[in-house]
Amino acid sequence: MSSSLKSRYSLAVGLLAFIAFALAAVFSRGVFEHLPHLEDEVAYIYQAKVFARGQIVGPLLENRRAFWQPFVIDDVKMDTRFGKYTPGWPLILSFGMAWGQPWIINAFLAAITVALVYRLGSALFNRDVGLIAALLMTFSPMLVLLNATLMGHTMAICLATGFIYCYWRLERDVRPLKWGLLAGFLLGLLVISRPLSAVAIAVPFIAWSGIRGLMLLVQGIKARQPSLLLRPMSPLIGLGIVTLALTVITPIFNYAATGKARENLYQRVWTYDVIGFGPCCGRSGHTLEKGFRHARYDLSLTAADTFGWQTGGFGPDVVKYLLVDGTYFPNRGYSLFLLPVGLLIGVGLWQKRAGKNRWNRADMIRLGLCVAWLAGAWALWSVQQQWPAAVQQIPEMGWVWLTAAMVWSLVPIVGFISLRNDIARYTWLLWAVIMCVFVLQFAYWIGSARYSTRYYAEAIMAAAILTAVVLAWLMRFFGRRVVYVVLLAVTAYSFWMYTAPRVQLLYRYNEIEQSFLDAITERRDGRPLLVIVRGPDTGDNRVRWRALGELMAVTSPFGDSDIVGVWDYQAEGLHDKLLAQFPGRQVIEMEAIGNDAWFADSPPLP
Repeated sequence: MSSSLKSRYSLAVGLLAFIAFALAAVFSRGVFEHLPHLEDEVAYIYQAKVFARGQIVGPLLENRRAFWQPFVIDDVKMDTRFGKYTPGWPLILSFGMAWGQPWIINAFLAAITVALVYRLGSALFNRDVGLIAALLMTFSPMLVLLNATLMGHTMAICLATGFIYCYWRLERDVRPLKWGLLAGFLLGLLVISRPLSAVAIAVPFIAWSGIRGLMLLVQGIKARQPSLLLRPMSPLIGLGIVTLALTVITPIFNYAATGKARENLYQRVWTYDVIGFGPCCGRSGHTLEKGFRHARYDLSLTAADTFGWQTGGFGPDVVKYLLVDGTYFPNRGYSLFLLPVGLLIGVGLWQKRAGKNRWNRADMIRLGLCVAWLAGAWALWSVQQQWPAAVQQIPEMGWVWLTAAMVWSLVPIVGFISLRNDIARYTWLLWAVIMCVFVLQFAYWIGSARYSTRYYAEAIMAAAILTAVVLAWLMRFFGRRVVYVVLLAVTAYSFWMYTAPRVQLLYRYNEIEQSFLDAITERRDGRPLLVIVRGPDTGDNRVRWRALGELMAVTSPFGDSDIVGVWDYQAEGLHDKLLAQFPGRQVIEMEAIGNDAWFADSPPLP
């Protein structure tokens, strides 16, 4: 490839990375207004503020219940306050919080991810695959949405992509140890950010490494040369050590927060918020039947949100689905249709040039493995529907199915390693990542739709590369220009007709809006503000977090911010205590019921 053509690809991916950053910046400001719109984001912001101050946990302020925030835990025995989530994402978010611009972290990571996907796709296949995958990632409705939020999925996708790329490099570089250490660092950060996703990403590579190490051991024994094993395994050992070292951060955080290193902090908020099957898991217990139901519902939206390829318009039924709990997404999505084709091309067809090369035995074996696997996967999915409902309610059946699905996803790795074809192996590893992310999610008791199907988000880079494989393969028959023109046209149409309105729909979601804070600051006389929101904590009209979510976002965990928002839950003498707790501040009184709050000297909201 000429240097001028290489520079064009570099320029194109640089432009895409800039667009990803710009889209995150625009939608973060224009739609989400740099405010948390989910309880998860409230907890992330709280913990990030604590980390930005150089502390592990926050203090329990006097009259602590007045500072209640969702998913933020008070430990009275330890005199600590902290978010329920693992510390990885709040730690990274704290850098943006210290700068006063927390939104910029996800915007920056979005740009980095686009560049990493290009590098990975180019390394595994060619530059066209890398560029197409980067394009798909840049304009994915799921990512455009998540990149604009304060959620941790963008970072998880970036870490997963970087880990896979570093793993690929450690097998080929003359100094593999540095790539092993970097891969371990990225995987370790993923573990302390999104543990279940980290397991799904790591399992295929753990299986591959184990089989590869066994093969090298056998070769070393036969040749009586132990060094055959030592050199290729040393970067993997380094990877494991660094990963485990970073993983320790979570129990350290737990110990600082609660005095119990192994405690699941999620259960401090909801005792049923655990992974697994049975009455212990989920509001009404979790079963395999519910897992399949959630998967079918979520896949219907994933098929549209992954790349925006869908038909049906943006009618009232779609709006209702995206804002209210729904079942099946009303429109037909096509984003996932090319994935099996990409699998077949990657394992058996990619290295052939429009029929000029003859088929060999290895090609036939690889394709046969894939076809057999797809048929088996379809059977595994279909057989579940034939089981009686009573069988699907048995917790053990959930684990049986989950184990069988995971094993089935990993079995072909044995064949692809022994066939010594890098493209085929990594094609399957990408496919296995998608399958593991999907399968492991069955063990969690709830699905996701509001912020897209974010529990599947960490697999999107693998989906983008496998889809790009199909489109780059078509260039051999239709030409590069035709494929790019059609792809750009489809991308532009999808962005205008689906992606932009899809994200814009979340403007003021959960009744969180910047105008609420603007109305408060318009009343200030120059002094720091104490905003007291008065409302009940029991009954149908009890105050919910949405009534003062904006104040939670700007209130310091240490009670020393310019604006301090507190909840007067109508306990006897609480109002006077709050006034005495913050002397010298201008006081603004508000009333609240349910999700609504208004100024005490103004009429209630209709």
